[in-house]
Amino acid sequence: MSPQTGSALAEVLERHASAEGALVLSAAVDRSAPVTRWTGAEGRNGREPIVLAYSITKTMIAALVFRRVEAGRLSLDDPIGQWFPDVPDGDAIPLWRVLQHSAGLPDYGADAAYHDTLRDHPGEPWTFEDYADRTYRRGLAYPPGAGWAYSNPGYMLLRELVVRIEGRPFAQLVEDEIARPLALEETRVVETIEDLAGLTPARSERLSDSSIPVHESMHPGWVSHGVVRSRASEIVRFYEAFSLRRIVAPGSLARMTDLQWIGREAAPDVRPSSGCGVLGDPRHRAGFWYGHGAGGPGYNGLAMHFPDLAGSGRPVTICAFRASERDPLAETLAHEVVEALVGRL
Repeated sequence: MSPQTGSALAEVLERHASAEGALVLSAAVDRSAPVTRWTGAEGRNGREPIVLAYSITKTMIAALVFRRVEAGRLSLDDPIGQWFPDVPDGDAIPLWRVLQHSAGLPDYGADAAYHDTLRDHPGEPWTFEDYADRTYRRGLAYPPGAGWAYSNPGYMLLRELVVRIEGRPFAQLVEDEIARPLALEETRVVETIEDLAGLTPARSERLSDSSIPVHESMHPGWVSHGVVRSRASEIVRFYEAFSLRRIVAPGSLARMTDLQWIGREAAPDVRPSSGCGVLGDPRHRAGFWYGHGAGGPGYNGLAMHFPDLAGSGRPVTICAFRASERDPLAETLAHEVVEALVGRL
């Protein structure tokens, strides 16, 4: 399938050749090695662009939690308040609700103070305490289990929980349990501005001086739960390994990918749903898929894994990244690749 995969990626990129910022597409069909194509300056020196994978990091955090469950060090029914007594009603919030974004933990996405401070002081991020004070310490957004709302601070708590249990930094856990075993050479947690060196340049209007590339000005601490830098091809390999139960056990994979409708219809044939560390859609016209989006200053992306694309019996994993934030074009690219591959099966 490699020639067909490569032509599908090239076809999609050609349609968006005039788009701002580097575009990267990677896909693996039938568990084959990823086929990757990209546009932008990096293409001239043969190096696949490196970007901030933003919330794709949440799948990695969830995997680390489930590995502790498998080892008997945690239970999904453990209350988050057992470790964080400052969480309102924390004794009534099991870990699985935090993983699924149904705990009622509020986010900072609508907080003007977050965006104002990020814009004016991109190199001085909020601390754990700042995020806590601006979100869940002010109260829950809704009673646990009474709704669904995306929560970055929820995953900040999950990351901190695993770090406390292991007594090792988050970056080391990702390196030891995900990046090194899968030979993901450019996938690593970034914790300082210096760690961003080598990223594909992208600018952001969310920062006061949009002429300075994000990787030279924005501290990664502005992502409360932590963030990895990576390449589209490595993210494809990560989700391939995840789907093959090389990261978590079969029972954990089943629980993580048990998608529950978030209560909002996007279109007649679209049913956005949430698992534990993954998002997806069981009603997509090309079949059930799970993965995660990635969006933040300078970059956006989407990773999708189809266990059985369009009833063909073929597993397909796709990742799209864009080194620009002007619109969520990466999501469009990923879905166009799906359509192009379906037509070639």
